[in-house]
Amino acid sequence: MNTPVQIYSVEYDAEGNAQYTLLENIIDVAAGGYHSLAVDSDGHVWSWGLNDKGQLGYGTTENSGAAQMVMIGDNQPMENIVAVAAGNKHSLALTADGHVYAWGDNTYDQLGTSSTVDGDFDKYPVHVTQGTSASGTYTDENGVVTTDEHLSNIIQIAAGDNYSAALKADGTVYVWGINNYTVGGKQSSSKGTNDTRMAPYQIISGDYDGSNIKTDSRFDSTYIQTIAKISAGSNHLMMLTNKYYGETDVFAIGLNGNYQLGDETTTTRDYPVLSVRPSDLADISRTVNNIISIAAGQAHSLVLGESTAEDNFKYSVWAWGSNSNGQIGMNTNTANYPKPQHVRSQYLEDEENAVSPYIESVFAIAAGANSTAIDLEGYVYMWGINNYSQIGDFTTETRLYPYQVGELPYKSIIFKDVYVVNRNTGVVEEYYATLPKHINMRKDQLLYIDVNQMYNRYFKVYIAIRYRRISG
Repeated sequence: MNTPVQIYSVEYDAEGNAQYTLLENIIDVAAGGYHSLAVDSDGHVWSWGLNDKGQLGYGTTENSGAAQMVMIGDNQPMENIVAVAAGNKHSLALTADGHVYAWGDNTYDQLGTSSTVDGDFDKYPVHVTQGTSASGTYTDENGVVTTDEHLSNIIQIAAGDNYSAALKADGTVYVWGINNYTVGGKQSSSKGTNDTRMAPYQIISGDYDGSNIKTDSRFDSTYIQTIAKISAGSNHLMMLTNKYYGETDVFAIGLNGNYQLGDETTTTRDYPVLSVRPSDLADISRTVNNIISIAAGQAHSLVLGESTAEDNFKYSVWAWGSNSNGQIGMNTNTANYPKPQHVRSQYLEDEENAVSPYIESVFAIAAGANSTAIDLEGYVYMWGINNYSQIGDFTTETRLYPYQVGELPYKSIIFKDVYVVNRNTGVVEEYYATLPKHINMRKDQLLYIDVNQMYNRYFKVYIAIRYRRISG
């Protein structure tokens, strides 16, 4: 398809007859190599596309052209899911109580089960273990041996091509799966950087021998901490630190052949390196004081920055790394970029009449082989490779700067009634009439938003949300 289309779901009655309806009430989506996932407001997961490794989670390896409900077992749908992530041929789901399920390809142990399964793939979701070593030793977040083997207290998940990552509520990061590009880091002197991780491993703050450990007060001497968000690229992982503990800095680990880590080198790293700070994003017109989101692509990276300016240009995008198809958004594809570049405006062809040279008022970002941004009015912009019309502009023309895909049925999201509740006392400590725009939405009802996104681990945030339809 060369333009966006609505997705249909399919369910079968007792006689095996297919019933097709529009897939609706979706709160989260994810796109993998050749398959897609969605979560509905009832906590069920839907999937469609390629299924050769069981990545659709139906218990078969048959492809599907319509969304079908993911099953735990025969006729038992997944429930209580709040988020999904998709790798090349594997899938992840996060439950509301902080556990993780995985299914699909397990050739590189990306399912995190501490063992290989059924021909190196699993057609039904399985629990990700809480192992801290490939031998299957299970410990809780305090290092105490536990009989609960399931990874717990997770607030965000991410999937690379053949690896998986999870962020715990305490700000620590775990990775499992392929490690040939060292995205899982080096864990011990006897365990080389290229070993696959059969169970989740906590990312350390420096190289194993201590020579490259970051001298940062937010980290202890061993593990990277105080992380608020993660984003998985094909073979590199980005981590955004929590503003509550200082600046919102970006750290990265993994493959770096196209400058995607942002440390101005092409050296692949087996420990997190400081990638970008807000001060790195300043330009002649404004100062950036906060990085509010990150997105790791195939071989490039994006950040969403918040400037001190109180105007339409307060939220804008920077990019660095591979630019082979214009995915940096600088109206060129002639060179890779070792440093962050302020993404240009879609009006670049008509600069004389352009209001701003940069894409503006951005609400959310995403990255794959190309780049995506959504502005505060709900418009979608994409740039980069378009050989299969993935930009949705009726062409296969590569876009070297942000191109507006089209209008959404609901272009304006209004956030109301934000309550910050103390976890221990249950007392409302803060109240907002309008939710800060960079907080991610989960459902169109009363919600729990993870504490790190509000910059304080001791509070829950409850939010009531409503929509306003804008015609046109």
